[in-house]
Amino acid sequence: MSPETRFALLAACIYLPLAMGYLARRLGLLHPDLSKRLSRAAILALEPITVLVGCWVLDIASAGGALLVPLVGALVSLGLLAAAYGGAALLRLSGPRRGAFLNCGMMSNIGMSLGGFICYMFLGVQGQGLSVLYTAHFLPVCFTVGVVLASHYARPGQATVGQTLRGVVRNPLVLVPNGALVVGLVLNAAKAKVPGWLGPANAIVVFAVVSVHAFAIGLTLRLSRVGAYWREAVALAATKFLLGPAIAAAVVFLLGQWGASGGLLWRTAVILGAMPVAIFATVVSNLFDLDRDLANSAWVLTTLACAAAIPILYIVTA
Repeated sequence: MSPETRFALLAACIYLPLAMGYLARRLGLLHPDLSKRLSRAAILALEPITVLVGCWVLDIASAGGALLVPLVGALVSLGLLAAAYGGAALLRLSGPRRGAFLNCGMMSNIGMSLGGFICYMFLGVQGQGLSVLYTAHFLPVCFTVGVVLASHYARPGQATVGQTLRGVVRNPLVLVPNGALVVGLVLNAAKAKVPGWLGPANAIVVFAVVSVHAFAIGLTLRLSRVGAYWREAVALAATKFLLGPAIAAAVVFLLGQWGASGGLLWRTAVILGAMPVAIFATVVSNLFDLDRDLANSAWVLTTLACAAAIPILYIVTA
């Protein structure tokens, strides 16, 4: 597949549905509340398939190698958090605004809704599998640290850390994809034969997942909020697209894994290190009454700006 075809497919599956969702809301054709139902359906019905397949077909040399991938993800996310601390200090942010900024810096859209999809497009199903393992760190590391940070910087009246974490671990949106990850790894370890039809089916589901998520996000898009937070949003964009890939490459190199999986590990890490703000950052800001407009503005700007980063990522990692 030529680079031009890859970029056309990326645009068709990400930015076209995003624009369609945005226009559907602006024209009054669909209500923004539909966004939550669409995202929930994609996470429960479609994403587990991509997670299972990615883990099942992944060429895992050893159990230790499989555990190393989410460790890389965790270190990259914590490195992004450290960079965000520096940015918050330079911008002199405090209180709820600082809490929202730090969560936006640490949490990136690394799932199949964007980062995993790009790994699939650039690196194939093996890249998809590595992205699934990489993303496994998100809930035990990023979400937990994010909730603690949010509780520290929150306004009065927010949910407690314990309440939020207990709700997360019982949530089917968490249990179902992680259950698929475990099943996929078990099938991989058992060397179960992968059915021939699974590859084409996986490709269809991968495209469907990112398209549904993009459309759902478009339904809630508010471009007017970006202007008041342009400094914070630009700082986060620099953190994501400039520092993120450098941090990812450094982590893989320092762990001595530059040649792991035939070089696919560093390529996957660099791609996922350069992803925009995750929607989870806006969720946490909403739960803990942080600066919601900052989180939403940062998410909007970095998601749109990712269009410029994708061709560069292809040149670096292809």
